[in-house]
Amino acid sequence: MQGAAWSRFRVMKSMAKASAGAVSTDQSNALSKLLTYASEYSPYYRELLGHPVDREWTEIPFLTKETIRRCAEGLKSTDFKLGKVRQNTSGGSTGAPVEFWQDAEQKNWGAAGKMLFDSWTGYSPGMPKFVLWGSERDIFKGCHGWRGTMSRLIRNQVWFNAFRMSEARMGEAVGEINRLRPVQILAYAESLYSLARFIEREKLEVHSPRAVMVSAGTLFPYMREVLERVFRAPVFNRYGSREAGDMACSYEGSEELYVNPATHFVEIIRPNGALAGSGEEGEIVVTVLRNRCMPLIRYRIGDIGCWAPEEFPRKLAWPCLLRVSGRVSDIFVNAAGDRIHGEYFTHLLYHRTWVKTFQIVQEAHEQLLVKIVKAHEPTSGTMEAFEAEFIEKSRKVMGEKCCVRFVYPTDIPPTSSGKFRYTLSKVAE
Repeated sequence: MQGAAWSRFRVMKSMAKASAGAVSTDQSNALSKLLTYASEYSPYYRELLGHPVDREWTEIPFLTKETIRRCAEGLKSTDFKLGKVRQNTSGGSTGAPVEFWQDAEQKNWGAAGKMLFDSWTGYSPGMPKFVLWGSERDIFKGCHGWRGTMSRLIRNQVWFNAFRMSEARMGEAVGEINRLRPVQILAYAESLYSLARFIEREKLEVHSPRAVMVSAGTLFPYMREVLERVFRAPVFNRYGSREAGDMACSYEGSEELYVNPATHFVEIIRPNGALAGSGEEGEIVVTVLRNRCMPLIRYRIGDIGCWAPEEFPRKLAWPCLLRVSGRVSDIFVNAAGDRIHGEYFTHLLYHRTWVKTFQIVQEAHEQLLVKIVKAHEPTSGTMEAFEAEFIEKSRKVMGEKCCVRFVYPTDIPPTSSGKFRYTLSKVAE
């Protein structure tokens, strides 16, 4: 995989130097090839698009999470064997979790995209990196396996679990940063912000990396200010998702994000489905150019963003997002003051086919409200077993006295902005 990723990395480096016209032409060719392939090998798209394709691009209906759930088998390519693909699950903080399939080609292009974005920060493979990321395995089993441990040692990386950061663990994280002296710190935005505030509050000395890279949440201006002040380094913002992979990143410490045209085609739409203009905020729609085993074409990913205005000074001839404002994962706070990333709880809902959508609300330090809209009535004992498991795993991070209440409404309304909140803490600041 490494050699395949490097070859694709070189393609991306070349595209970063290309003109806007050349980038547009390359992307148009990739879209045309994707549509032709999908219409031939995906039963869903064959019926939707016709073969050969007889639809204009803007006439192609948007793909939703509900459609993926309902038509998963039809979306899959008949050109792939199961052993050549891997199953994944969407994140719950920005959309109801769905299961989907990804092929080796997307994996290679995705690895190349990470390498490209890392290179923008001054980081190269093998340099020391500190990663503050989510891992259920670390909490449930106490380790992340010998393969993961060896891989990280070889890559000169230290990983800390963002799903559970007590003050003691925060202190340990600072110690590891100072010991490792990483060139880059990669982290969930909210988790690193919490760590930075802890460092300031405790008046600790911390190593200054060459760059900080944050993802998996909205980087608000006040968070960037604190991170830059505490770590004394430029902050890069990477935007991506489980379904689509890493789509965009800031460049040379800028706040705007550049969409990778080698791997993704992004649109921003108004509530009526029409394309939004530059500078106009709307819903992000993404087409994944490099995954053919389950094509995602005009996929409504559930985020809100805004194109940079035409007059905005650009550093690359790539599509430029002024901001992504719709990804927020609340931090839950237990009675001991430990801060738990909201995605910890959404992961507990993965692979539950009877769950249509959900919302997890922290009402108080030791009170959780779990709202679940059922897709269908589960088999006998399924719901009871789920509730028992959820309570057990919630208490691992929220404390043994944590009270979890379950309700099963027929609908959970979005916020006034139209953004659905899958995790919401009334305790976090």
